[in-house]
Amino acid sequence: MVPVLNEYYHISAAGTYQVFSGACVLESVVVNTPSAGIITIIDNTTGVAPVIAALVASVTSLAYTYNTTMGLGIRIIVAGANPDITIIYRSN
Repeated sequence: MVPVLNEYYHISAAGTYQVFSGACVLESVVVNTPSAGIITIIDNTTGVAPVIAALVASVTSLAYTYNTTMGLGIRIIVAGANPDITIIYRSN
């Protein structure tokens, strides 16, 4: 059996991103280069809810670990400045 490997999605500008559509596992959110702003994680493919977390993007290089199932997908909204972040996830 082939193991399921993690995938990544890199974000370096403010905006709305559909990282993955469908059931998956959100492993972690890594803030590579901090800046003023908020990173909102949503379990959906549209809209702004349900919110899983709202992270402060100005934290110095930090990985937020979740290891949680997302039922509908991973949608990220980056508001404010342009942090450099990486979303680590695994498709089911």
